[in-house]
Amino acid sequence: MLDFIGLQYVSAGIERLILFLFPALTVLLSALFLGRRIGMAEAVALILSYIGIVFAAQQEVSLDGGNALFGAMLIFGSTLAYVLYLIGSGELIPRVGSR
Repeated sequence: MLDFIGLQYVSAGIERLILFLFPALTVLLSALFLGRRIGMAEAVALILSYIGIVFAAQQEVSLDGGNALFGAMLIFGSTLAYVLYLIGSGELIPRVGSR
């Protein structure tokens, strides 16, 4: 739902860029909450991903102002919810089973 509401404020291109940050965000949150180590290649990929999003979204924010930032935050919330689902299910399914 957050994704669809966010689309009212930003373009579909920016929305896709933010949504496809989920692998980087999964690595980062897994390191923070599960104690998994981030390798050098992963760290470089994280940095480049977020720098690229800032550059891509900068033009949209300058054109639309606060509305674009609000929409981007909603879409990021959607991405964060999906990442938390991935991390939680990745830890819970091996313990409980898929049934």
